Amino acid sequence: MPFAGDILLYGGEDGEVLTAAEILYDNDFDSFCFTDSFEAHLSSAEASYLSITDAAQKQIKDQLQNSDSLTGVQIIVEPTSPLKAKYRIELVESTAAGSIKLNLKGINIFSERKTASYLEGTIIEINGEGELEPRNPQLSISKLSGSLEEQIQLMLDEQVNPMLASHGGNVMLEGIKDSTAYVRLGGGCQGCSM
Repeated sequence: MPFAGDILLYGGEDGEVLTAAEILYDNDFDSFCFTDSFEAHLSSAEASYLSITDAAQKQIKDQLQNSDSLTGVQIIVEPTSPLKAKYRIELVESTAAGSIKLNLKGINIFSERKTASYLEGTIIEINGEGELEPRNPQLSISKLSGSLEEQIQLMLDEQVNPMLASHGGNVMLEGIKDSTAYVRLGGGCQGCSM
């Protein structure tokens, strides 16, 4: 199997969900769920998708209590790929139409409907600068550090190799010379047309 984890299928009225489920089952995927629509999935979204540290909870509640106009926090998710996203958080007075609302420990949490699936596993905490920060250990983009070679290898490991693994391949950094990175393609990537 090319990946592990839960699979949730959703689709429209044309039977796409059942067709996709049949394809998965025919290819030995025996553990997946499906629903008729994304709206049905969103209606089951709940605060258990999120967690919050005590310090972050206190800071948010203090700021909400000290304001007549703030109603909660908005988690903004900017997907960079199906596997990674950037997260930020803002105190808000109101939200855009179509946002979903979750209640976590007495705090209204808002998010755009289209990025709700990126919320699962998100932790709201206080960062080193004392600011609120949403972080999803499974989907957040790591800050690059170390030598240039280490930074490139980290980017390959987090951004490129997960996609190549679905085709049985991988890529490794061989070295850098004269501002050119040399890589070695392995597995299914040797001569692959993808």
